[in-house]
Amino acid sequence: MDKMIWKSDIDEADLDAAKEEIAERFGEDYEPTDEEIYEEAHANIEDNLGCEVMNLESATFPGEIFLLGKIVRWSGSHSVYNGLGTKSLGKALEKAIQCFDGDNAFEIGIEDGKVLIKQWGHDNPTSPAVLEFRSIEGFDTLDDYLNEDGSDSTEELLKHSASPVKAVCDVYGWEVAA
Repeated sequence: MDKMIWKSDIDEADLDAAKEEIAERFGEDYEPTDEEIYEEAHANIEDNLGCEVMNLESATFPGEIFLLGKIVRWSGSHSVYNGLGTKSLGKALEKAIQCFDGDNAFEIGIEDGKVLIKQWGHDNPTSPAVLEFRSIEGFDTLDDYLNEDGSDSTEELLKHSASPVKAVCDVYGWEVAA
């Protein structure tokens, strides 16, 4: 990702931060177990998601936000779209993660000028599902558009929607991605 909003995987920096927080709470002499360190790191990642949801809560759009992209499974990949039932990008982040069941890893960020969610799971441990956040234009909901125009091709959905990338960049003070 060119700009990372949130990730669910724990890396060395997350573990180091967890160790520091445990040391602040229990003192420098306290030796936490690996389990305590991972629990703290996981709690921090969940807290970070809550912060990003709040950061992006004010990024709202006239039309419903939806996901558009490819789902990857052991048997192959296929194009999908899914309305998220919200016009708030913050709520859309939460709802996008809830679209997947099971044990998954996620990254949400900006890549190639698009706001994306990438998902790795049991069926796709090496090739992520990549879905783009979009907002339907000229309609209140994705269903309204589909009921009126009936075209659910990726090309038509892209033509009748907008990327929230500028709003995300405005929230974080990032240069707008190309």
